[in-house]
Amino acid sequence: MLSNQINIRKLEAELWESADLLREGSNKTSQEYCMPVLALLFLRYAYSRYKLVEKEILKDRPVRNGRVPSM
Repeated sequence: MLSNQINIRKLEAELWESADLLREGSNKTSQEYCMPVLALLFLRYAYSRYKLVEKEILKDRPVRNGRVPSM
């Protein structure tokens, strides 16, 4: 449990550091770069959700040219 808390704190620190670097290296306001960042977060979430059900989706996918879909 304690190691999970340490990992979460480390992740939080790394995220804040990344955000600071983004703000520092950009002449954009937070309003201008928040949408691309939120879009990346959403895409990562969608990808993670897809990976959870990928096998189920691909099992019903038609075979083309005699090839089995790769996973």
